[in-house]
Amino acid sequence: MFKIVFDKEKECFHFLLNSKNGGSLLLKSIAFDSKAEAEKAIDDCRQQVLLKSNIERKTLGNGKFHFIIKDNKRKILADSLFYSSEAGMQNGIEAIRKYIPIAGIDA
Repeated sequence: MFKIVFDKEKECFHFLLNSKNGGSLLLKSIAFDSKAEAEKAIDDCRQQVLLKSNIERKTLGNGKFHFIIKDNKRKILADSLFYSSEAGMQNGIEAIRKYIPIAGIDA
């Protein structure tokens, strides 16, 4: 389920994507100035996860893996959680590709 949250300290909106059971955080968006921008970014994410070229895989120096979802202009929309293996990251990508199109929004 997507959830749009307001960060009082930074005075901005983010969206979060939690697993189906609500337990695990799967994605966190960049900051947006308005709730409407966050909602539009959710729609963009729904489309972009279907395009392999808009998911960028990253390996950190500490051996952790994560991925970034970008829009068609290559702007970052959201960042995944960290995975301990490349296979785990790939499983995460496949899971969100199936889940994002059907995930509701709890605004």
